[in-house]
Amino acid sequence: MHNRFLIPASSVAALIVVAVNVCAQRPVLKLPDLAWTRNYAIPDGSAQSDSKAPIQRQLSQEPRLMPVLRIAFPQRQWIWKDHGSFWSLPEVARAFLASVNAGHSAWLDEDRYVSEEGCVPHDCFDRGLLWIDTDSAAPVMIFALTQIAPAPQGDGSHMWIFLSLKRFTYPLPAAFQHSAKRWYDASQAQGYKENVLLATVVTTDGEQHDISFEDVIGKTAGAAQ
Repeated sequence: MHNRFLIPASSVAALIVVAVNVCAQRPVLKLPDLAWTRNYAIPDGSAQSDSKAPIQRQLSQEPRLMPVLRIAFPQRQWIWKDHGSFWSLPEVARAFLASVNAGHSAWLDEDRYVSEEGCVPHDCFDRGLLWIDTDSAAPVMIFALTQIAPAPQGDGSHMWIFLSLKRFTYPLPAAFQHSAKRWYDASQAQGYKENVLLATVVTTDGEQHDISFEDVIGKTAGAAQ
């Protein structure tokens, strides 16, 4: 049985201190070529029956992905545990992406950016987004998770955004913001109403940077490039 940590507004600041171990587990290695992940996604706006859409649908369950996640996300996390033990961040990512919408789970934007949306099986208040820049010269991965507090248990939530980078340069990539906005809108449409009070970006070195939710979905003037 897994444990969920619901965050009332008064506890957000305290959770920032304890939720993530600021020490990375190991040096970060360069990510391998991730062009193959595009085979699991369909272009945004394409019909699911499009003959050009890939047959393989769920990227998060592809065996080749977990070794890449282990390279990309060495950060320790204290947000999620199962049977009394905290999981590694790659294991959390796979759990938060395990259950997907019918038909497909991943989008392809600009023939370059792959994003997969999902949630924890039987608990879609715990939701995840994996975003991949498949640029062969410098692949980047971002994993975002959110735990929505169903009323009346909480009045807001905290979003965590883990980077496969040692440094965070504001703002988040515009392509990620586009994917995050689509993810948020889809959650709202499915009835998972959410009030994100704070988002925290965590680098592979464990550095944490608090940003607004508007910075995540690209509503600020300086976010769109």
